[in-house]
Amino acid sequence: MPAAEDDDVYDHIDDRVAAPRRPESLAARIGELVQAARARHNLTQAELAARAAVSQGAISKLERGSSVLTTALIERVFAALDLQLRVETEPAGTDLDAEIEQLRNRSEEDIAAELDALGWLFGPRHLGGLPYVLSGRLAALIQGAPLNAMHVDLAVRRDDLDAFAKRFAKNEYPRWVERLAEFAGLGDPREPGPMRWEVGADEIRLEVHDTPVRALSVKVGARTYRVRPLADVAAEHPDVARVLRRAAVTQDT
Repeated sequence: MPAAEDDDVYDHIDDRVAAPRRPESLAARIGELVQAARARHNLTQAELAARAAVSQGAISKLERGSSVLTTALIERVFAALDLQLRVETEPAGTDLDAEIEQLRNRSEEDIAAELDALGWLFGPRHLGGLPYVLSGRLAALIQGAPLNAMHVDLAVRRDDLDAFAKRFAKNEYPRWVERLAEFAGLGDPREPGPMRWEVGADEIRLEVHDTPVRALSVKVGARTYRVRPLADVAAEHPDVARVLRRAAVTQDT
């Protein structure tokens, strides 16, 4: 486990602009399956909609996981792709076991190598010099949790948003647009909306805080990272908490 020491930084997340992460829903998973199958068939959403005799908007909502699903709609869309959906049950958390088993014995050198691959993001052009504390899955990974970081979560002070707005505008990072379900155009982090920006092949998400919270300085390899304590991350990121709970169960079996 990387060495850590206490430090004081940021607190109290703004729920208006950074809602807690939730585990993947069944609707979202079905949407991913439809999108992947449509891509394999080289179909546009409109073409799939025509095959399934539904609107293109219905396919779009289905793929985003935002549609109220009915078995009739699901069967019709998958039939249009020459597929059928099979449903099975399994103990809660079983879907995490393969990743946990693979990453449980990851060495500090392995973690350092993964973090080094993000070194460009922490450099002077992007995040260098900006005040933040790592949060989310990346903070959990740094503290030895058996999971992968899917994006970079940053805990930032509201008073520091001016600096982030200036840097993001200078680098022209596209912001996530919910109605389009994609990164499009620019967005000021001081304005309401999804706190997500695309940076190259990676994604930055901001958590806006008003008052100080605990943070740790954790050394991994040759670098030291400021991160939120694992318990605090798990309290606000259900996906991290789910992995930690399942890891504890499988560790005991």
